[in-house]
Amino acid sequence: MRRLLRKVIFGLLLSATMAQAGIRLSPQHIGNSSFAIFVDEKTFGFAEKEILAYREQVESQDLSCYIFTDKYHKPEMLRQQICDLYEKDGKLEGVVLIGDIPIPMLRDAQHLTSAFKIDQSNRYPPWKTSVPSDRFYEDFDLKFEFVKQDTANPLLFYYSLMPDSPQRVEKEIYSGRIFAPVSDKTKYEAIKHYLTKLVAVKKKRQQLSQALFFTGHGYHSESLSAWEGEALALREQFPQLYLPGNRLFNYNHSMSPDLKETILRLIDREHLNLTVFHAHGASDKQYLLGNPPTGTINAQIEAVKFFLRSKLRTAKARKKSVAQTKLNYMERLGIPLDWFTGAFDDSVMRADSLAAAKMDIYSQDVKNISPLSNMIIFDECFNGAFFRQGYQAGEYLFNEGETVVAIVNSVNVLQDIWADEFLGLIGLGARVGLVHRLNPYLESHILGDPTFQFVNEKSEETNSLLLKNDNSIDWSGLETLLSAPLRSLAIFELSQSERNVWFLALRQHYQR
Repeated sequence: MRRLLRKVIFGLLLSATMAQAGIRLSPQHIGNSSFAIFVDEKTFGFAEKEILAYREQVESQDLSCYIFTDKYHKPEMLRQQICDLYEKDGKLEGVVLIGDIPIPMLRDAQHLTSAFKIDQSNRYPPWKTSVPSDRFYEDFDLKFEFVKQDTANPLLFYYSLMPDSPQRVEKEIYSGRIFAPVSDKTKYEAIKHYLTKLVAVKKKRQQLSQALFFTGHGYHSESLSAWEGEALALREQFPQLYLPGNRLFNYNHSMSPDLKETILRLIDREHLNLTVFHAHGASDKQYLLGNPPTGTINAQIEAVKFFLRSKLRTAKARKKSVAQTKLNYMERLGIPLDWFTGAFDDSVMRADSLAAAKMDIYSQDVKNISPLSNMIIFDECFNGAFFRQGYQAGEYLFNEGETVVAIVNSVNVLQDIWADEFLGLIGLGARVGLVHRLNPYLESHILGDPTFQFVNEKSEETNSLLLKNDNSIDWSGLETLLSAPLRSLAIFELSQSERNVWFLALRQHYQR
């Protein structure tokens, strides 16, 4: 009787909410928390069946799931819908944005990024000096002033962070994007294919039992001590990976000049649950290895020649003077002229290109495999520049295989900020979005399904702690837990409480 009454009340409230907010489809399940799918009308028309199947899997995680559809001409419209739903529902934890959803390009907010620093004047085009960021939809307190809509790409909307806005990120919800790496009509089929794959993977209810961590050249100053330290931390974050039958692959770029093939083979053939790349990156490639080590003087000279030839080609591609570039290196480093020989010979260019291809993962490499890793973290610059055609993370997601969620960066990112922070909560069954909600940087995003989670006996407890549904939680009583991920979460929450008290005291001091 009580359950029936609860359903009736929920239905009445939902009807009122639908009338005001324009919901396309209401939840079919009353969950302990709620989630919303926002999709443009055209994409919904192409992929309605797949979106409904995805909604069914989301609700199987004890989430009430709304579906909103519209033309979404500007970000303010969507942001207001999300804010209204957050207020009316009272339990909204996150959203996913599917298809052609407007992309906020944030300006005057570089202090809210980890590394992005560039001149915002007319020296560069605005898309290059702005941060694509869905913090616009997640942090309701941030204030923005509309600047303009991009003329070449109408999905891009430029906003300036206002001076009277809060100057730190504190997200009310999390979000994810399902955005194909192509812009023509094939994007609809790509989204349908991804959603079909996603539903199949979610039905498997997998545990986190196999993981791959890779550290590329130039990462944390190539300190083996730092790499060793991460290996020790992983044992505390993911103790299950060290149990019989489970596996942790942990590679450093210095182990072999052929590691690219090893990494691709593992991702293609092993049923990895989690992969983490620590490396440099671009929008369409991952820089893994760097130049191989040299043991003789002749080999060192050849390595310098290889470097110089690449610099001449870069100068030509950027329409700079090749002759002046040569002269600069000759005067600055005492380089003899003949070391530049062959830079534009076809045979030399081909040999250099093949040598470079062995060091890095390109988008074409990903198209030639079927990535089986369910979740990938790209601790790399620009791999998540999702507004660009053929962006690297999209090639993993919109592919065959079982990759369904990625944490990525839309611009460059500072290394050494501990990308593994709170990652152990994923192994305890936390939803990816709830963990990512703790990330305060503008550039970090979830691409794919933000509700994805691994099966664990502590799933309910972990997600409840992250949601903070129980206001009576005594974090000081949790800091002694045996579980390192939960212990670190407790310590973080205690530090946040102390920080808020400190800020309140400071504000009261200056208001006197």
